[in-house]
Amino acid sequence: MVSCLSGARICHITHTLKSLINRYCYDSVIVHVGVNDLRYTSLDYMKTDTVELAEYVSQVGMFLALSSILPSPRMMPQYKLKMIYFNSWLSFWCHSRGIQYLTACEDMIDRPQCFARDGLHLSCLGFRHLAKAFASSTVSFLGNEVDITNIKISTKCK
Repeated sequence: MVSCLSGARICHITHTLKSLINRYCYDSVIVHVGVNDLRYTSLDYMKTDTVELAEYVSQVGMFLALSSILPSPRMMPQYKLKMIYFNSWLSFWCHSRGIQYLTACEDMIDRPQCFARDGLHLSCLGFRHLAKAFASSTVSFLGNEVDITNIKISTKCK
């Protein structure tokens, strides 16, 4: 199941994950951080929140993959610079700790239908595209099959 938490930041994802784990049995989690952290959170807090999320997932014994921040068509220049810096740090940090780092579907920037009207957040089609890309990229890492043809997305998208 893919659960999209529109408007969430990394610290919100950690909190929500704790309640989801109590209700469902997951063996892996892929976290895609989006525009909201770039706009409202300093780089230092983004890093701290990412480390706390990874530590929590490790404590409960789940597989973790972290995604780069996806560039969006209407991203302001100061956020693009912050995105580049964070993605660079995240890639290095993940590799140094044995956490799978996923490069977000940068080809989506050329597909306006993958973004909501605001040009920053993903549309329903964008959520599906990203979920399928992540599922297919984790198959070899997890060592098992992931059915990418029938991904369930828990969001307002139907």
